[in-house]
Amino acid sequence: MNQPKTGPDAPLALSINGLSVEYGFGPGAVHAVSGVDLAVRRGQVVGLAGESGSGKSTLAYAAARLLRPPGRVAAGSVTYHPADGVPVDVFGMDDAALRRWRWDKLAIVAQASMNALNPVTTLVSQLTDALEVHRPGLSGRERRERAAAALEMVGIARSRLGSYPHELSGGMRQRAVIAMALILEPEIVIMDEPTTALDVVVQRDILAQLAELSERMSLSVIFITHDLSLLLEIADSIAVMYAGRVVEQAPAPELHERPLHPYTEGLLRSFPPLDGPLVPLEGIPGSPPDPRNLPPGCPFHPRCPEARDLCRRHVPALIDRGDRLVACLAREDGSGWAAGEEKQAGARPAAPADRVAGDHR
Repeated sequence: MNQPKTGPDAPLALSINGLSVEYGFGPGAVHAVSGVDLAVRRGQVVGLAGESGSGKSTLAYAAARLLRPPGRVAAGSVTYHPADGVPVDVFGMDDAALRRWRWDKLAIVAQASMNALNPVTTLVSQLTDALEVHRPGLSGRERRERAAAALEMVGIARSRLGSYPHELSGGMRQRAVIAMALILEPEIVIMDEPTTALDVVVQRDILAQLAELSERMSLSVIFITHDLSLLLEIADSIAVMYAGRVVEQAPAPELHERPLHPYTEGLLRSFPPLDGPLVPLEGIPGSPPDPRNLPPGCPFHPRCPEARDLCRRHVPALIDRGDRLVACLAREDGSGWAAGEEKQAGARPAAPADRVAGDHR
């Protein structure tokens, strides 16, 4: 029997378990990501939402081993699950294996990607760079044809192959960077705020193409943004992050219809509904905490309208609520925090001390 391509039972592409990331060492280290679990399944779009500084990008770059010093993985593991093969420990890859894996199996569209193109080199040269390294058996003509096909896949005419970045609009430059990420037909793509600087019309066009590509190529996507409303349109599941932790994770429709964490509710109230009666935007009072000095207990409690004394004393753990995972003491029945404390007490194996993320290759 064939495995399902999408859905909750689709095969895994990437799994993140207990990942913790710190900047610096010792008592002064900044805990940017704390014990995050995330499953990315084939053909699915997984959204990471949260305010700036919540740890979304740090999580993604740590999973790809692209953190820069002084960032380091303090604990946890990342496993790549080939379509037909044995799972591979990403942190255990040597340099040669890591270079083969990146861009070939996992590609990244970075923040401010409109400015990532080389301004003095044509698109065809930049698109074929990865082909020369990862597909050395292709002829120059074959590489050029693959570059043209990649551009057409994102809605750019092949006549633009000889164009320089300054000859393209902002939306076309964004599409070109996405084409570069897809030219080797990777299995996993990390997109870090790829549409932030684009107008809403171009945003919608690119997102529609992304959804179509994900379905057609069985592409697994980690889509990072602070705009939860955008994720509700394209993501299969959404993980909401706050202060380096996942506070709620659920299928996108369930998260939209019935958010269980007060922070998720605040994010949903921060953008206007597209139908129904007009309602005032409420937003979330206050600012995210300084990761160097997190408040005791639940890091969201200083901003939470439902915070109780329990929230100030205990850090909630993710609890399975049937259709989702949620970390909130204020909405538990009074015994949930004990289960959370017990779960947190379970020690995870620490990552080797030499996993300092200076391997930007």
